[in-house]
Amino acid sequence: SANGNGSGMSADQAVSLRNHLLVRDRNGNTALHYAALRGHCEIADLIMQAAGSVVLSESETLLATGLLFTTKNSKKCVPLHLAVRQGHARLAFKLLQTHKSAAFPSLKSKNIWGKSPLADAKAYGHKALHEQLVGFKAKGGEGSVGEEV
Repeated sequence: SANGNGSGMSADQAVSLRNHLLVRDRNGNTALHYAALRGHCEIADLIMQAAGSVVLSESETLLATGLLFTTKNSKKCVPLHLAVRQGHARLAFKLLQTHKSAAFPSLKSKNIWGKSPLADAKAYGHKALHEQLVGFKAKGGEGSVGEEV
């Protein structure tokens, strides 16, 4: 493209979109945190597609950095914590499978209560989701989940 970043966006447009995708509310939540909390897979897809179009350097997009997945809110929860707490299995696995290098840090990420998403799945009574997350981790990121657990 004319701008040299391969996305069809100007550098200013790319910076603006990056900033919008990473903007936080007073509790530190991003748009992806809210999509995860509410189980909105389609909205999460749109956020991730937009992040994939933000080219930060010659070889890296915002999506590739993993920032969307590892950004913590004021309770130190990553979006995966919120999806898992609510039992949104399909969205939890979408987050994990979209960015595998951010998946394992997200699975192990501890919130202010010292809980990882794995621990939250168990604590919130989502037994099937917990078992699937354990399996996903054990298989090195291979695994999937159906529409509902």
